[in-house]
Amino acid sequence: MLPVTINLEGNTDAEILADLATLLPQWRKALGVNEPERSKPNAGLSLLLKAVEYRVIPLLDLMLWQRMEGVSITRALLAAVLFPAELEDKPRDHNHMAQTIMPFVSSLFKNDTWKAIGLALEKDPAIKRRNMGEMLELERAHQNKKYRRGQKL
Repeated sequence: MLPVTINLEGNTDAEILADLATLLPQWRKALGVNEPERSKPNAGLSLLLKAVEYRVIPLLDLMLWQRMEGVSITRALLAAVLFPAELEDKPRDHNHMAQTIMPFVSSLFKNDTWKAIGLALEKDPAIKRRNMGEMLELERAHQNKKYRRGQKL
């Protein structure tokens, strides 16, 4: 721990942040404290869009419900409920659940991903102000852009 006094009235946020960015390495060196190494997960709009695309919140809700009720929902049923064929452009079956979506959900709970998401939201307040409908529109636009990029026009 390092007690620090900051003159908030006499400095702008940018000045304080610039000074801290300069001082932190000096303080670490003087105290012999190395900066902790952390993997830097790709957190930002693309990760949030993927979470929307993969229906992570409804999936977590179903996973919690099955644990609380002591029942089991097959991946095939999860896929059918979360990605009804009549509403989906591309089919998502139990294999997609097992090979893509479940590993993605697991990765959200590893490697400081939640912390990185929080930092990304702090850096881009516009993301925080979006409602779910806007996020879904962004996800659709992102998917259309990926689809067009894959085709030869």
